[in-house]
Amino acid sequence: MRLRVLGLLASWVLVAVGQAAAGQIDLTFDQPALDNNDPIYNFYNGGDTYLGKGPGPNYGVSFDLFARVFTQTSGLTGTFTAPGIMELYSDNAREGQGISTTMNVAGGFTTQVLFDYAAIDSAGQLSLYSGLNGTGTLLASLALDVTSPITGPGTFVADSLSFSGVAYSAVWAGGNKQLGVDDIMLTVPEPSTWVLMLSGSAFLCGAAAYRRRRAA
Repeated sequence: MRLRVLGLLASWVLVAVGQAAAGQIDLTFDQPALDNNDPIYNFYNGGDTYLGKGPGPNYGVSFDLFARVFTQTSGLTGTFTAPGIMELYSDNAREGQGISTTMNVAGGFTTQVLFDYAAIDSAGQLSLYSGLNGTGTLLASLALDVTSPITGPGTFVADSLSFSGVAYSAVWAGGNKQLGVDDIMLTVPEPSTWVLMLSGSAFLCGAAAYRRRRAA
């Protein structure tokens, strides 16, 4: 029994160390559960879309209702991956009217954001903030230039935005039904050093207690 407990403690330490390396989150919007024109909402937060599809993977990422899945992508061109993309979409705004959507990342992200985007007829913008819901310090912003005219198909191009610090939200702005985003890749920070120290201490304390019991 004691050996089993020590084994579990050792496994926990290894898991914690394995999670220490900075990882990446890739939002592809291609999961089969995602339907056309459904707000993404909490799907990438281990929950459901606004219309109740899910649960999705738990990346700690959530969106407001203006970020919708668009799966009718047969006419699109460029660097995106079919079938799904994220589209800026509001039922209450005219097509082309400027709107925005906020992506919150509960655990934060660092270094840079990689993504593909298409801006039809009007330019967009990506802004990164140190707080949730577009609050706190503006860490970086990037203009998303027009990639195709209104008369042509949406053409996706690859882009990125580098920054310093830890961002907890990203605000995507552009024309209603005219900005599409795909394959958003985020770098997730390492867990705090104290978490690893705590897990290591738990293992060492368990091992010491086992040795004391054997010596008694």
